[in-house]
Amino acid sequence: MSEKKFDEIASAHAQQFIYCLAVFGSWAIVFIKVYPLCRKSNHLADYHTNVGYVVFAVCVGSWRFACGTDSGNITEQTLDKYDVYPHDDILYTDKICPTLKIRKLARSKYDKYSDRHIPRFDHFCGWLNRPIGEENYRWFLLFLLIHVGMCVYGSTVLYLLLRGEIENESGFFRTKVAMVVWKHLWIVLAFCLMVTMCFVLGAFFSFHLWLTAKNMTTNEFYKWKDIKAWHKETNVKYQQALRSGAIRADEGLTMASGSTYYQMKSDSVKRDEERGGNESANDGIIINPGPMKSNAYDHGFVRNFGEVFFPLALRKKERQKDL
Repeated sequence: MSEKKFDEIASAHAQQFIYCLAVFGSWAIVFIKVYPLCRKSNHLADYHTNVGYVVFAVCVGSWRFACGTDSGNITEQTLDKYDVYPHDDILYTDKICPTLKIRKLARSKYDKYSDRHIPRFDHFCGWLNRPIGEENYRWFLLFLLIHVGMCVYGSTVLYLLLRGEIENESGFFRTKVAMVVWKHLWIVLAFCLMVTMCFVLGAFFSFHLWLTAKNMTTNEFYKWKDIKAWHKETNVKYQQALRSGAIRADEGLTMASGSTYYQMKSDSVKRDEERGGNESANDGIIINPGPMKSNAYDHGFVRNFGEVFFPLALRKKERQKDL
């Protein structure tokens, strides 16, 4: 194997290696250090040792399963299968992908890491080393849920175990805590890692649940964030021009039919560049962005979650089989 090829493989799997190091390292501490203490402790039920093996297997199994799931791949042959969302003329217009030269479906995006066009593209997950799209987003959520559950369970068990050890020591509370930390340093470190990951993964999982409830992808979230910032800035300039009498309400550039906010923003940036970035030269160009548009794909909580757990492209495929 060439050095260049080895570097490419190592780079592609770097986050997976970190995942294995963190998860297997933490569980090694649990099996080697925590389990003997659990068996002697009066503060934990005996079944926790058996539950731990199950949690470990489910945790690693969910990661391995998610690593093997497919996001979907838009090609000339699969265009009809994944053509399930209309273009909203805000984020998406009907055009050709400049990289793969195929029709760019609504909510899809070219992923440079996999060199594929992904339907309902969310993001590329380094922990799974694959893009997250329409067909595997549900398995990504399951992967997150299981790992959040593992961290909550592990944090609770380690807390009860360490609290029991503190209660078994004699002396002042601070002295007892210091003695337990010194005696069980590896367990304390594992506990701190578990608690930290509870908050980090919990927040990340909550963010994705919110996205699901709004029928929005991570890619679209950042696009909307960019659009709202541009709309707010442009609207302020437009309102100031109205108040100063520089323009009338029926004047100023408006959103053309079929144009996106990104096109309007791009056009305004190009005008700035053509004028050398001179604000005074651009004072006469006022854009009326109109009212802020809403997410056209948000159809309510139940339907939004249904589209994630039962992807529209797969439903369409099943319907075609029945015909």
